[in-house]
Amino acid sequence: MASHKILVIDDSTVIRKRVKEMLPPGFEVLEAKDGVEGINLIYQEEPNFIMLDFILPKMSGFEIFDKLQSEPKLQRIPLVLMSGRKEEVTAKIKEPFK
Repeated sequence: MASHKILVIDDSTVIRKRVKEMLPPGFEVLEAKDGVEGINLIYQEEPNFIMLDFILPKMSGFEIFDKLQSEPKLQRIPLVLMSGRKEEVTAKIKEPFK
């Protein structure tokens, strides 16, 4: 069993696959293709880290972020909000990954 669970919530199969390929052994990568699937996996799997797309089907990245912030147990999970768009952000990792 992996010691670190990373949940990647992104509607792009390519992005989810690249995250898996980038990580060294010892990481379990969980995948969700939409916001509803992502929030369900958060409750079921309790990941150690979440990579969350900004624009998702069924539930947006901001809606998921708000949900996480409303529950003390979930607030502690580190989260990176990803976007392929160029809006102003504090820091960014540009999609697609290379």
